[in-house]
Amino acid sequence: MTPISSKTMKRKLIQLGEKSLLVSLPAKWIKLRGLKKGDEIDLKPVENSLLLSPEVKLEKKSARLKVTSENRAYIRMILNALYRSGYDKLTILFENPPQLKLIKKTIDTYYLGFDITTEKDDYIIIENITEPSQEKQEVLLRRVFLLIKEAFELIHTDLNEEKYENFRTIENLKNKSNKYNNFCRRQIAKQRLISEKTYFYWGLYSRFLVIQHTLRHLYKYLHENKKFKISNKTKNIFKQVYDIFDQVYHAFFKKDLKTLQKIFDQSRDLNFKDLYQALQQSKGKESVILHHIGEINRFIYMSMTPMFGILFNQTI
Repeated sequence: MTPISSKTMKRKLIQLGEKSLLVSLPAKWIKLRGLKKGDEIDLKPVENSLLLSPEVKLEKKSARLKVTSENRAYIRMILNALYRSGYDKLTILFENPPQLKLIKKTIDTYYLGFDITTEKDDYIIIENITEPSQEKQEVLLRRVFLLIKEAFELIHTDLNEEKYENFRTIENLKNKSNKYNNFCRRQIAKQRLISEKTYFYWGLYSRFLVIQHTLRHLYKYLHENKKFKISNKTKNIFKQVYDIFDQVYHAFFKKDLKTLQKIFDQSRDLNFKDLYQALQQSKGKESVILHHIGEINRFIYMSMTPMFGILFNQTI
């Protein structure tokens, strides 16, 4: 649908009776949206503004692409972009069975609500079978939080026991997080949910995805170097980062900005004091492990900015 000019349009209020005021709507805006007498529109207060919108009629978006590479990362990048942009139907042409196998695995791993509906010798069609809804927004966000918490708990336990045999579980948690994260960002793009909070939610999901992936990278390194004995100081720093994330989780869902501010300061101090000092004193594999822990803490710290943005108007 072609948008009309974004320039501000002024209208005079017209008196109707003793208490009611009317305002006319631009004819071009009405025509573009196919509105007529008797149709309903939604009015939503947004701070000092009033958001006016017709009943949402989502258009089905489709695309056709050809895969000529067997690079899994490239295939994932292209499909991620289309999925998050809100496409409902994708026709994917491929050249050989290995490409098809990669495409299928990518779909299964990363895209909640999408499935293959047609499969031929040289193309497949994938379509969304589960449409996102606004009511699920907080449930889905809480699920993303909990997947990260589960990975933290597992790594913390294995660090203390010095056994790193749960890489498959960590990998599955990362894959689940990918699915929910992509689904939530698709939800934002598809229906423009959460209106003025869109920017903050998108930023929060982006940072959470990095945290989950970095937890996976950390565990993979521990798994591959399982004979290396990690210092108690490094274990303690990881526990501090884990505790910070746990506190963030509870403060966010309690909408407790005061506590979130304290955790923000705690995370910053950990990053620029204890972690810096530990890195300066470490060497070799210990430095790699501390690097990953520092990255996790840094993105928790960065995730609190969009959290403040999400919660701010809810708490004043």
